[in-house]
Amino acid sequence: MAMLMGLALSLHAPARAVSVSEAADRMVAHYTLVSSTSAPDARWVYTKARLKVRRLDAQHLVLYFSCQWASWPGDACFDWWVVRQHASGLYLQDLNTGGMGVRFDPTSRTLTMTMEGAGKDVRTDVFRPGPSPAPDAVLERRMKRAENSFNATVAEPAFGKPARWDFTRQRVYPPAQ
Repeated sequence: MAMLMGLALSLHAPARAVSVSEAADRMVAHYTLVSSTSAPDARWVYTKARLKVRRLDAQHLVLYFSCQWASWPGDACFDWWVVRQHASGLYLQDLNTGGMGVRFDPTSRTLTMTMEGAGKDVRTDVFRPGPSPAPDAVLERRMKRAENSFNATVAEPAFGKPARWDFTRQRVYPPAQ
């Protein structure tokens, strides 16, 4: 009986917390869009999107993003962001991310992005890594534009390398309490 109780207790024990460095390592992947929703304007969503996360250096991750709007498929849709690893968590760059939030669940490897739009619109996009998606020339071209845009920004003396940037306002992992 005691053995069965021990088994029951071990089955219900909470999962071990993931360290910040483990979370950063798990974040590195190629992601595809699982869902894109917005409210109150349901048209402000993506029909398809990809996110590529790679290590920039020991402290930084760069997120390259390409997408296609549901209502405006021909419009250019790409961007990039940088995440810094601190002892207390992973933080999104402060530069140009005021209305944006990124959360990462290292257990499920789910990356969720929220964006505030005009008025009261809020879009939520959920990404997960998975099998390589079918080639998509438009998304691949936009991903390359995101990479080129990032490279041009860090080459610009006014911005410089991400080590000079601020990463204080938006925690990506662990979630804010």
